Amino acid sequence: YHDLYVNGQKVGDRVLAPAVSNLNSRALYNVYDIAPYLQPGENVIALWLGMSWSIFPEYSIPPDKPLVIGQFELYPEDETPQIIVTDASWKIHDSPNTLLGIWFFREYGGERYDMNLEQVGWNAPNFDDSSWDAVSTFPADIELNWENVEPNRVLTELSPVAIKDVAMRLFPNDSSSPIVT
Repeated sequence: YHDLYVNGQKVGDRVLAPAVSNLNSRALYNVYDIAPYLQPGENVIALWLGMSWSIFPEYSIPPDKPLVIGQFELYPEDETPQIIVTDASWKIHDSPNTLLGIWFFREYGGERYDMNLEQVGWNAPNFDDSSWDAVSTFPADIELNWENVEPNRVLTELSPVAIKDVAMRLFPNDSSSPIVT
């Protein structure tokens, strides 16, 4: 899953994109028009990547981390077209999002978002990413197909009526496993 940002603004209204597919045989990709988000001078293209189904052994492609293949085609008027691709020049940083509990078929655990790890402006121009790591590149031999379905979108937001802290064991049948709260 991904969110695409240009100059600090989220592009489009898709969520949980792209749609689920069998990652052993193909991966789906999305197409965006980023022209309205570009500005004169320096621009920043950033991706927030989620684990998606890559954590499930039957669907994972090593290295069992979010993978992305990105290509951005820019066609300035009266200039040579530019092609920007994701490669080893991109940088990466851990997300404030971490997974909790069991993640397996029909057991989807949860997520924790630690605001202390947030880096304000990470997806905008003038952000200092000098402490970020270089990405690892990985040759993925997988068929890419355009996502030809209606995208997932937020239609309604629900507000909680109560919040309850519940302890859960990482491995329910193992009394020695740590408790996550």
